[in-house]
Amino acid sequence: MPVAQACRGERWTGGGGGEGVTGREFDGTVTARRPNLPGKVQEVGGKGKEAAGDATGNEDLKTEGQADQATGNVKQAGEKIQDVFK
Repeated sequence: MPVAQACRGERWTGGGGGEGVTGREFDGTVTARRPNLPGKVQEVGGKGKEAAGDATGNEDLKTEGQADQATGNVKQAGEKIQDVFK
């Protein structure tokens, strides 16, 4: 299932892949939480910006990418701390 669908709580209706783990057919409900998605998205986006800045010689873009990665890492750490107290 695409991550965007899972985040919106949509049901998976595709074939294959749902069975096999438990031996039962997947019923279409999504029960897993989205682990640290906002922080991870920002981190990955920052890596892309840093790589683009590095490839083009744009130091501002490279620095912005590094800052986005750091912010994403901080968000993920905060989300992990919140999970501990749930």
